[in-house]
Amino acid sequence: MGVKNLYLYFQGVTDRNKDANPQLVFDTYDNVLENVNIKLEGYAKKLVELRKDSVNLDKRGLGRLRAYKINSKALGTVEGGLDNIISEIATCERLIPLYQRDFEANKTDAVWLKRAVSRMFNKGCQTDPLFEKLVRAYAEASPSPEAYSFLANVLEDNGDSAGANDMREKSFSLETDPLKKAKYKLKFAQAARDRGQLSKARSLAREAIKFNPNFGRAYLFIATLYQSSVNNCGENLFEKRMVYVAALNMARKASSVDPSISSRARKYISIYRQNVPSQKDIFNATATPGGKFTIKCWIGETVRIPNK
Repeated sequence: MGVKNLYLYFQGVTDRNKDANPQLVFDTYDNVLENVNIKLEGYAKKLVELRKDSVNLDKRGLGRLRAYKINSKALGTVEGGLDNIISEIATCERLIPLYQRDFEANKTDAVWLKRAVSRMFNKGCQTDPLFEKLVRAYAEASPSPEAYSFLANVLEDNGDSAGANDMREKSFSLETDPLKKAKYKLKFAQAARDRGQLSKARSLAREAIKFNPNFGRAYLFIATLYQSSVNNCGENLFEKRMVYVAALNMARKASSVDPSISSRARKYISIYRQNVPSQKDIFNATATPGGKFTIKCWIGETVRIPNK
């Protein structure tokens, strides 16, 4: 299916089943997105290889590079579009009783457990005891790097930092694909953010980028970390708005390296651009347009002051 038809198909499934059979909606969403992600991972690997020698690409190589970017961008819009459709019903209030009801029947089903754990994690439902129950069942049903990465977060939340670190090492030693390692690192970063460990979250996101230099989601994640700290990392309007400059830089980087999230990144870019210091703000702060400015608190990043 083309992107437009995927939207129409999934919207139809959702409209017909969101009240009577929400599990069917979730299963359809997972089926579509899992296959989309397989394709995106394939394109990402090809893009990494082509970009390594982009200066010496011949006409055929440049054509493949352009095609992979276009296809990645088109597929990347699917996830955002489907998320917008499903967000109405995929809430913790709806997910928790649904998974509690179906747990006994699926507690050894690795696919069901993986999807349940991933959805609760992505929707921020980790504080409910059911999440740990699902994660431990998933790790037992599927002793895999991904399961261990989720289990590491559970151990960390329970105060077992040593056990969490051991579990992370275990997940990484089993995983050989650098793109998947990058995803695990970002998952750890998200969990650190949820615990209020913003500096650690950024460090983990940067580690994810080392495994996959084209990992736009990691750059965009750092952008949102900066955005969340605007009021804490500036003592006046100018300083607070300079935090948006750092966020804008990260969002632009995300868009430039990863065509699959360029559409999503542009939305953040538009918001951040509207909040950077105006020329009046710069003048009132007696700052120099185009000069360097170091952001305070945990961010500590040096950025350029806007010059227009």
